Amino acid sequence: MKTIITMTIVAMLTFSCGGGSGSGTTETVVPAGVTENTLNTESEVILSSVGDVLREGEALFSTSLPVDFELTVLDSSGNPLSLAVITLKDENGNVLTSAATDENGYVRFTFLVASDASAAVLSIIREGYETLEISIADITLLESVIRTVSLDKSENAVAVTDSDGDGVPDELDAFPYDSELAFTSQNKIMIAFDGEYPAKGDGDFNDYVAKLQITENINSRNEVVAVAVHIVPAKTEAGHIMGININGKRYILSKDPLIASDKPFMLNVTLSEPVPRNKMQMMPYDPFLIPANDASRGEIHLPWVETVYEGARSDGNGRPWVIVVTDGWKWPDEGVSIESVYPDFDDWYLSGGTEFSDWYLNPAI
Repeated sequence: MKTIITMTIVAMLTFSCGGGSGSGTTETVVPAGVTENTLNTESEVILSSVGDVLREGEALFSTSLPVDFELTVLDSSGNPLSLAVITLKDENGNVLTSAATDENGYVRFTFLVASDASAAVLSIIREGYETLEISIADITLLESVIRTVSLDKSENAVAVTDSDGDGVPDELDAFPYDSELAFTSQNKIMIAFDGEYPAKGDGDFNDYVAKLQITENINSRNEVVAVAVHIVPAKTEAGHIMGININGKRYILSKDPLIASDKPFMLNVTLSEPVPRNKMQMMPYDPFLIPANDASRGEIHLPWVETVYEGARSDGNGRPWVIVVTDGWKWPDEGVSIESVYPDFDDWYLSGGTEFSDWYLNPAI
């Protein structure tokens, strides 16, 4: 059962002829897992609400955590605002991804947030309205961010340019001259395989280590149009083949399985038709390794991703054969078990990934 801690705040709104808000940029800080409601007392339309869902203990075996974002944007009368641009930023103000609301003022997307992230910021911009920023503390404690917000009319509206006519102003459009594209969403990970699968082997997780940068190109209708996967091998051994499944299609990322190459490789995929983000497989999709190019041994897949692979993805104790860590992770030397270098690794995987999630930051001294 998902946990929602609720608190209701009813704001009594008063109106006068000719009155205006003149509020400018508003920053709303809401504690994690708290629900807040603000009602329009004349129309009884909920103009502002928070229904965030707290994360329950779940096995992910990842240094990134998926957070669902569901937002509805209204005007001060409760009418939906389409093409309101929602931008997700990290605590340092770096843009992570953006999306635009539909004709119902609604948008939904999922983003992988670093497990050590302390906060996130949602910026909501709509032409003719005041910008709203929402600061979300303890973002990693949340499974879902569910918000309804209202925007006030701007008293000093500024004309904007939309060169490609897709409804997204040029300054917010990653592709201002391409009406079929508007936003990007990017995920960077390091993935490390233990190629002894299906045996435990030496457990050094250095048989195939690679950096993956996955970029989704998204249109103004919040649909994924194309995907780019940039792979940079960091530590490889000859014979292993790495691939990735994206929305049911299989792609091989290794250039030559007979050579332990560290040459970067780029995979560009244009989907046969745009896929709504809430129906798109979550990044990093389904990367896999065929150990020693021997299909009879099976494949190594992440335990927590959606996959059609039916073989084992962890052993009887829950130990995986592949891990996702942050860029810059130091893998063990050849033949040295990961537990010897990172003492918290056993406690992490035995907890199903719910405890000691920072194990990779605490090597043995």
